[in-house]
Amino acid sequence: EEILDERLQEALDEVEDSESDDEGLMTDGGCTVGFFDETFPKPYDVYQRVWDFETPTQEVSVDRFDANTFGFYALNGADVVEIMPNSRSESVCEFLRQIRDENPDAPLVVILDNYPSHHANDVTELADELGIQLVFLPKYSPHLNPIEPLWREVKYTLSRVFVTDEDAFQSMIQEIFDNLSTKLSYAADWIDTFLADSKKLRQ
Repeated sequence: EEILDERLQEALDEVEDSESDDEGLMTDGGCTVGFFDETFPKPYDVYQRVWDFETPTQEVSVDRFDANTFGFYALNGADVVEIMPNSRSESVCEFLRQIRDENPDAPLVVILDNYPSHHANDVTELADELGIQLVFLPKYSPHLNPIEPLWREVKYTLSRVFVTDEDAFQSMIQEIFDNLSTKLSYAADWIDTFLADSKKLRQ
């Protein structure tokens, strides 16, 4: 927690310093903070037993199509979710552009893990170009990323659904994420720990 707190405060200070010439930006509400992560739900991960007397059997897809899903869970901005072709740096760059497109008006602080493509030169250079401060979590600390419990609930919800079509499966992931990401409850403890005294968040 101490390592992340130090990195986060450095990023917030950097935002404040870089925007000090833009009258009123920080005093008018500060920056947008959110969490980026990937997950890989599978249509054949049906964990729940569901009773239905009218339809005693259900067709379940055994096709091995994975939905490589990128998500941005914002505390005070626009959430973003997208199915991406892979997790390489080009895809990360494209997703950062989408995050910026959906959050165009404020400095951005994006908290993410240490997956190798997140540290790629083209990613860090683009983040700088887009005015995005990347804050990397300490190693082996997914518990410090509030998007992780959100992903668990996405997968739990999907585990009760019988899917037979790839497009429908991807649409379902995006719809579930959009519904769940409106809740700040996943990040309540994180906010209390790391932002309780901060005046730099955009309202």
